[in-house]
Amino acid sequence: VDAQHKPVAGARLFANGPEDPGHADATGHFTLTGLAARGTLTIVAADPDRPLFAAKDIDPDKSPATGELELRPTGAVTGQLLDKNGQPAAKVEVWVTPTDSFPCLSDQLDKRLAAAGYRAGTRTDAQGRFRVEGLVPGVSYMVMTEGEKGTADRRCEFVALPGQTVALQATK
Repeated sequence: VDAQHKPVAGARLFANGPEDPGHADATGHFTLTGLAARGTLTIVAADPDRPLFAAKDIDPDKSPATGELELRPTGAVTGQLLDKNGQPAAKVEVWVTPTDSFPCLSDQLDKRLAAAGYRAGTRTDAQGRFRVEGLVPGVSYMVMTEGEKGTADRRCEFVALPGQTVALQATK
């Protein structure tokens, strides 16, 4: 459903495992098959026409695998990267990636979300500032920066908020 609790016909649904997404019918109902029989499953829904998304972890072993997903606007993160001396770190690669709690948001899904404006990374500007948009609301992300010899350094975690921007400040 959308924020007004109206069905989102044709919404695409992704989960751990299946290559092809499921689709919601005209009433917004869906069924996903071919899922893992045990453990936590992550379901992500995407509106086919608008940049609206939902993500939810379910554990069929603990509760029925049913429920409602409310698709909401994507979130964003902004921040400023400072060096160890407290000065802006310019032209540094910054990546935003889901934490392990949402494993179905893999490269495969990132490519599908790219058409809706999802951008996984950027470079800081001259003042060390960055902005990454198109983040699925409710998902926990981590910001990573380029480390020594091109390795990635984990910086901090945050949860994307629907239609809002999370502001961070990190020291390199």
